[in-house]
Amino acid sequence: MLQKTTESLVEKFLKKEEKINKRITLLDEQIAEKKNAIQEEKKNLVTLEIDEETGETDVEERDPKQVRKNIKNLETEIAELNDMREAYADVLASLDISDKEKQKIKEAALKEQAERSQKLDEKTKEMSEIDAQIKELEEQKKQAEAERDFMSSDQNKIEHRAIKKILKYIEPRHESIKRSHKDNYIECWLHDGDLEQHFEIPREKQKGLQIIERTSVPSDRVEEQSDPGMHQQHV
Repeated sequence: MLQKTTESLVEKFLKKEEKINKRITLLDEQIAEKKNAIQEEKKNLVTLEIDEETGETDVEERDPKQVRKNIKNLETEIAELNDMREAYADVLASLDISDKEKQKIKEAALKEQAERSQKLDEKTKEMSEIDAQIKELEEQKKQAEAERDFMSSDQNKIEHRAIKKILKYIEPRHESIKRSHKDNYIECWLHDGDLEQHFEIPREKQKGLQIIERTSVPSDRVEEQSDPGMHQQHV
């Protein structure tokens, strides 16, 4: 609104200035013509006076008195033109906005100031809300990071503790699992990995020991077989 009002006034004053400047230019041209005419008349007057003194006057020559009168008239006209030019120049210099137009500009400016102030307050409020949201998100992020770190530090331990309770039912050789390998064993078991690497004694050797235990003869029977006499006495 203010921009439109000021642009309209500028256009209005530019048109006034253009018209006044044209009038001043025209007056300057007229004054210059009058001054040139005076110079010519003065030359004519000098010529007439010289001819009159020398007795070389011509019947067709003008009367010096008439020339002087003409010069005086031209000077009067120039004075009038200068007065007119000065008046136009004064108007040009004193171009002013009316009180009504001033009030209109003031109202438009105050309205735009109020609107901008309101928008500024709204934007400030919006920024505060965004800051609050950012703070809340940062708190949520911090909480999520803490939970992630806790889960990362306790990764698989909950499942492992639960499985350890029934490990002896899952793996008959559970007592042969290396003490430091139980968690690795459970993880390997969950993902169908190689389990033998986690035992103190691999399965092949354990089978060998079992065969030896099964095929070995008790010590008392060995003694009986090695001493037949004792067997007969017993009979």
